[in-house]
Amino acid sequence: MDLKAKITAYKNYLLIEATGDRQDAHFIPANHARVGCIVIGTKDHLGVSKEAMALLKKVPKSIDDVGDVMVWKSGDNICFGWLGGLKSIKNATKIESDRYGITDFDFVEIPNEAPTEAVEAIKKAEGKK
Repeated sequence: MDLKAKITAYKNYLLIEATGDRQDAHFIPANHARVGCIVIGTKDHLGVSKEAMALLKKVPKSIDDVGDVMVWKSGDNICFGWLGGLKSIKNATKIESDRYGITDFDFVEIPNEAPTEAVEAIKKAEGKK
């Protein structure tokens, strides 16, 4: 298993964290020319907690071709993409997917171990210490 990104949840937030920053056959990172990141082959390369998947399924569709989080098929692979950099905190109640919505997809189930720095950032943004 070679995870390229992990998605966990804290409260109503999706915490997306790339596990590396180099482009390869299964990961395309955001850079000066790209506004988001893509994991290619979610079945083997994307870790998602049960809690995060429950939040992802609640993200509404938009009318646009691009959303804050997206799932699509490319050839034999299912891809997952998100707007933002290698670490991204998204309030699941305030984001949208693309016009296709978040459909069921295969992924590696991981424990919901939210990154400490993301939890602290959320607490700070909410005015708590």
